[in-house]
Amino acid sequence: MQFFALLSILFYSKVVFVYVIPGHSHNIVDQVIAWCHNAMKGKNFYSLMAIIEAVNKVKGINVNFIDHHDAWRPRYVSWGPIFNKHLKSLPIRYTFNYLFEFDEGHVSMRSMCSMPNSEVVNIPLINATNINLIHQSLLYNLFNIAVITIKQTTFLPIHLSITHVLSLTKKKLISLVKKHFLIPLEHLSYYPEILVLSMHRLTTNKSRHPQRCVKKNDSYIRS
Repeated sequence: MQFFALLSILFYSKVVFVYVIPGHSHNIVDQVIAWCHNAMKGKNFYSLMAIIEAVNKVKGINVNFIDHHDAWRPRYVSWGPIFNKHLKSLPIRYTFNYLFEFDEGHVSMRSMCSMPNSEVVNIPLINATNINLIHQSLLYNLFNIAVITIKQTTFLPIHLSITHVLSLTKKKLISLVKKHFLIPLEHLSYYPEILVLSMHRLTTNKSRHPQRCVKKNDSYIRS
């Protein structure tokens, strides 16, 4: 929700509306997760795309893979310091409301759309009274250059860290190496680190299943 407050400041001439499904919106999320689990139940998957293909067979689900290495789809992190510097935290139990309106750094909360205006709770999320100063400060924090409007930043890079793809721990890699011979040949290229470790083990240690390995042209392949 703080992100929408940030948008209402960057585009401070507009109002941002956010609707939340009544009855705790996370219930719908739990249902979708259950559908995905059922689609994968009892099956072996050796690549991310295979998982996506399986869950997309469920009616109403459309999963897409966002590659964080893709320059056109970066995922930025380190928003916390910017939020904490400019915005106050939303009040406890704010998710009990159905409709949120963000305007110039203020949030108006309605438990239902039919709630009369006299009962609407309005809370300022900004620490200063001058929205223009906060607007300029936010733009500078995000783009590291003094600009007047958000439109001037169209071709400027955002000065936030891009998320890093997590690497498997050594313990997890060792565990996967033990299952190396259970992975079909067509999927082995998806596990380059495991393949390297497996070859290293074959050349330095006696294999537990030597009958499943054949040496050919100075390299080990599965028989």
